[in-house]
Amino acid sequence: MSGRYNGLQAKIKELNNLAVYIPCAAHSLNLVGTHAVQCSNEAAQLFLHVQHLYTFFSGSTHRWKILMFNLKSESKTLKRLSGTRWSSRDDACVSLNDSWDEILKTLSLLENDNSKPAETRNEASGLRKKFEKLETTFMAIFWGFILNRLNAVSKKLQSVEIDITVVLELYDSLINLILSQRDNFDEFEKMAILRAQIKEYKTTISRKKKRTIPYDESRQDDVQLTGRNHFRINTYLTIIDKLNNELQKRREAYKYFCEPFSFINTLKNMKQNEISEKAKKLCKIYKTDIDYEEFEHELLHFRSLLISKYNEEKFTALKLLEIIYKNDLKSVFPNIEIILRIYISTPATNCTAERSFSSLKRIKTYLRSKLGQEKLNSLAILSIESEMTQEIQFEDIIQNFAEKKARRKQMK
Repeated sequence: MSGRYNGLQAKIKELNNLAVYIPCAAHSLNLVGTHAVQCSNEAAQLFLHVQHLYTFFSGSTHRWKILMFNLKSESKTLKRLSGTRWSSRDDACVSLNDSWDEILKTLSLLENDNSKPAETRNEASGLRKKFEKLETTFMAIFWGFILNRLNAVSKKLQSVEIDITVVLELYDSLINLILSQRDNFDEFEKMAILRAQIKEYKTTISRKKKRTIPYDESRQDDVQLTGRNHFRINTYLTIIDKLNNELQKRREAYKYFCEPFSFINTLKNMKQNEISEKAKKLCKIYKTDIDYEEFEHELLHFRSLLISKYNEEKFTALKLLEIIYKNDLKSVFPNIEIILRIYISTPATNCTAERSFSSLKRIKTYLRSKLGQEKLNSLAILSIESEMTQEIQFEDIIQNFAEKKARRKQMK
């Protein structure tokens, strides 16, 4: 889909060079989390342990019953991980962090219960030791915080009313949040030590491996990091940097599309020379769709309308288009309507203020779970080609359908 040389994006650009590829914001956010986990062994091991923990308890109704007995009444049960839905990882981290002590207590009980099979006792012992490590405790607290924010933003990005400028703002907010946590290692460490009741990292306890040195080198330049610094540099900061890099990379796709249009959101506060400059740049891109002089005059007129009737300082593209339709101003601001439609990628249908501007909302209803993929594709095509659909004579289609499907048979 996204291949810029041989993918679908490139094929569409061959037909129309104004077509801009915009990746799914929610899916991109999932990939941010996926790549950040893959860059660190400790992070990858945490989620393997979480899945192993769920499998261990859910694999036996007896073990699950013991766990439920030890959990608090208001606590959430353990959750399994999903390979595609990263919100499931947030749910898993929330349930794990809320019931940390109770889960370890249950594992300890199973480990010391001689009536249980040796395999069960050994598995419970292994899980307990893994979750008692300071690194695992740290990762559980840290990823609980990160996934909570990623999940909240992901849900907002899946809203059918989402505006691309809001997508850009949400990505910026996540980038600033991640960067602010770069110097917050000590706070996460304090919470981890308080929970784990140990202060030493595995690399501090385990024997340090010595590198084989060639005959022409010495050990004078070797840097021996403490366990804490090793974990902070090679795990914590690595994850932070990876999250930041992935968010920045995916943000660029939305910024590239938004940049020519973004002035429309703050049109009310712009000066005339600024409006002229921005309008000229936009007209160079869509020179066959809009006229520069008319577009500039419309923008100045529309700005006056916003100043006189609306108190907001900033408007989303969806809100501006709603103002045009609600006040029946399509004939007054035709070029602005065209640009706003391009901006929010709205299909050219007769929308009103009361109707949703997203065709997706009209297709993906509560009946989606009962629709097959073939029928869903057909509905999408009907919505996209709505102008052609409205010109079809349905009486002929109904008559042909009735003749083919009629069960009545003529008797001789």
